[in-house]
Amino acid sequence: MAKGARSADLATGRDAAGPRVDEAAALIAAMLAAQRLQWEAMSAWQRWLLAFYRDPWEQWACRFGGGVPIDV
Repeated sequence: MAKGARSADLATGRDAAGPRVDEAAALIAAMLAAQRLQWEAMSAWQRWLLAFYRDPWEQWACRFGGGVPIDV
């Protein structure tokens, strides 16, 4: 490393790896945000399936299970 570049880093108080660390932190934050969106989509899909199957289950339970749906 040239003496002038090192003194510039010392003058600004930033390490040479500083921008790379910032980029890595931004990449990790973006990946976590994408994973959070995927998790929310899967959760919404599961809630939809639960609501979709609940009505036929209650109809079956009312007809063949004694007239009262069983709470699950």
